[in-house]
Amino acid sequence: MRLSICGWFYVFILVSSPFAAHSADVITRCGESDGYTYYVEGGAVQKNQSDWRADKISGSSLLVREGDKYDIIFTDSAKRTISSTEDGARIVPISLPPEPLVLLVIYPRTLAETWVFDIDSSGRGFVTFHQARYGAVLIKKHSVMRAECSK
Repeated sequence: MRLSICGWFYVFILVSSPFAAHSADVITRCGESDGYTYYVEGGAVQKNQSDWRADKISGSSLLVREGDKYDIIFTDSAKRTISSTEDGARIVPISLPPEPLVLLVIYPRTLAETWVFDIDSSGRGFVTFHQARYGAVLIKKHSVMRAECSK
């Protein structure tokens, strides 16, 4: 059997993904996020643009767990599905259930996030998260968002 380059790429992604295995559990799915973003002066942001603004993220996110490892899989504004860990993030659990699940998500030299999942055992509830873009990025910004979650 011959596979095209696209076919081999698909097989590679399935085999190499740490959450491709059937043992990964979907903890919850969260919808659109609403909140506020502070745009920091510098880069593409002029002094008169540096301020708080209402913001929205139209994509969704998915919290998954395999063993004691967590991942946040999200849909970005370009409709791409991205795994935080596959995108280079390190995820550190700060608080575990039965307390709200708190995850620190670190993208070296560009982004730090804190996700607080206040959900019940069936995955219903909400998530709040803070994102701080820093370093050599075009737009430095700090966001505080909230989304409803369900399984």
